[in-house]
Amino acid sequence: MKDLFVVILAAGKGKRMHSRLPKVLFRLGGITLVEHVLKSVLPLNAKKYIIVVGYKAELVKRVLQKYDVVFALQNEQFGTAHALKSALPYIDKHRSSLLVLCGDVPFIRTETLESMLHSHKESQADLTILTGFIDNPSGYGRIVRNHTGNIVSIVEDKDATEEEKKIKEFNSGIYLFDCEKVFETIDLVRNDNAQGEFYLTDLARIFISKGYKVTTYYANDVMELIGINSQQELARAERLYFERRI
Repeated sequence: MKDLFVVILAAGKGKRMHSRLPKVLFRLGGITLVEHVLKSVLPLNAKKYIIVVGYKAELVKRVLQKYDVVFALQNEQFGTAHALKSALPYIDKHRSSLLVLCGDVPFIRTETLESMLHSHKESQADLTILTGFIDNPSGYGRIVRNHTGNIVSIVEDKDATEEEKKIKEFNSGIYLFDCEKVFETIDLVRNDNAQGEFYLTDLARIFISKGYKVTTYYANDVMELIGINSQQELARAERLYFERRI
């Protein structure tokens, strides 16, 4: 049985929130977004939980100090792959798996992650990507497949062609990796894209190009995958949160 390491990306400012408060510290149902995510992963009994912090790092640390986690500092925010790289010193790459999530997906359920872990193990995958389907996945990376249905790449919304933007299967930003292969390939990620950032989606492309086994796992409830990027989205999530509790 492989050890599991969990990394939660919580370093960003969240510019579209138009606030000095880090996005992951906004509250939903009285609980910060990042704590919602943390409470979903803690039952997985990982060997280590690593929170990547950056913007107002000390404030995020203070909020999460009651949890048994370690903090990795991303001094400057150059994208999700760059954030993950800052967490690697805390991870044992041998015979281990790595679950990576963003700190702004408050509806993700433990049961979905457990099912994803089971699927990853059963298929002996090197990378499993949690995906979903919605009619309008604007803002999300698209899952591009070939004629046989195998995943070819993940294309970020800002880099997608008009044809690729019609794809309804989207990337949740939740990944389960074989640790050793992450260590082997993370330095191959480049930032030649519209944002000039180092994307985890590019790491998926590298896995595919090397012939590693890359699979997807579908979330039955697409709302589990929705991230919070604005005050408007937070307000909608708040309504949904209380509807689901009724």
